[in-house]
This record gives sequence, structure tokens and C-alpha cells, in this order.
Amino acid sequence: MFKFSQQCGYRWKRAQENEAEQQLKKVVVLESAIFERIEQFARQHQSSGYVRQNSALEQELSDFLFSLSSPKSIATALPTDVVAFLVWKDRGGRTRVHQPDCQWQATCQCPLRLAQGTADSLIGKLISIFEENGRSTEWQPLMGIGPVADRSVKQYLANVREEQLKARVVLRQAEPFLVGDLATISGFMRAGFKTLQAASHLRFLSPRGIKPSSSPCFLQHIRMLIC
Repeated sequence: MFKFSQQCGYRWKRAQENEAEQQLKKVVVLESAIFERIEQFARQHQSSGYVRQNSALEQELSDFLFSLSSPKSIATALPTDVVAFLVWKDRGGRTRVHQPDCQWQATCQCPLRLAQGTADSLIGKLISIFEENGRSTEWQPLMGIGPVADRSVKQYLANVREEQLKARVVLRQAEPFLVGDLATISGFMRAGFKTLQAASHLRFLSPRGIKPSSSPCFLQHIRMLIC
């Protein structure tokens, strides 16, 4: 049944009742406030450190692809280009990977590489960059999407891990510094201040002479002195 008669202009009563009910169901919608809230989240997302790092890495990847003998872009990059970029990033590594004939001398000239954990994190960021540019996280050769998920990239990471394990590269982690350790150091300093035999000028030099990072067994040494 039609709501409105074009011939006489009559509106059916049922249609009028339905429209009245719809008017009663309407709620107050402040679209400007909604859009402002969405923009606020967008600005917050763009200002995060992770997004800034990804943006800088994306620009670096774009510059690298454009500088190849056959210039490419993120939209046309292949798995081989991703591996080449990872090898190129090795130049900024800080982990010294000793060669088999190295004698582990202080003056050795073994190359500096990216640590395996750093390389793994870099691959994760590349996956995010390609996904944001419309390329899937799974490599599909026929469609040319998801180059970071290709087996060659995974094999590169496996090769890096194997090379560093053979070179006896050990993952380093800072020793945790707890509240109890701070109390131990404070007690050591307090005991030194109370020593009558110490010269007056040494009272002011002793705090600066304490360097927790100079020895891995610093805390254990202090505990022994106090005990």
C-alpha cells in the first residue's frame, strides 16, 4: 500500500502514525562532538612513539626501494627487495659478530651487525608497514601481496640467528636494580660517613666514587663489606 496518493495528495493514516512514532524515537546526536573525538584519537595515535618510528622506517624503506637499479615502491616490492633492505640495515648494527678466524682481541675488525632480536623486531615493523599500505600479511605470489611473509625473509632471520650463535654472541640484559639494592648502597654510604678515620675531604668524594656500572658484582661486593 502506498503512503502517499499522487493523484489527490492524501497521506494514509497508517503512514502518518509511523512517521510520528519515528519522530518520538529520535535521539540527540552531536555529530561535531563525535567527529572531534575521532580526530582526537587519530592525533593521539599519530603522536605515539611507535607510530613515529614506523613512519620514519617507512620513509627509509621508500627511499631504499627508489634508489635500487630498478626503482620500486612499497606497492611493488618483492621478498628479495625486503631481504636486501634488511641486509642494508645491517650497516647500523652495534653487535660485533666475530669471524671464525678471529682471536677475540680488543682491536679486532669483525663487522658490526644488527642483533637477532633487533632484526626480528624490524621484520615485525615491516609487516605492519606493508599491511597499512594494503598488502596482506601472507605472501601470495600470483597477487604480489605480503612480501615480508615470504619464506626467504624467514630464512634470512634464521641465518642471522645461526651466524650469531656460532659467533657466540650472547644476548645482554641489564641487572635489575631493586629497592633492596638501593637500601644496601645507602647503608654502605652511611657507614662510610660515620668512619672516624676517614679524612674530612673524603666524606664528600666517596659518593662520587661509587659507580654501580663499573663491576657486575658491585652489589655483592657492598654486601660483603657491610657484613
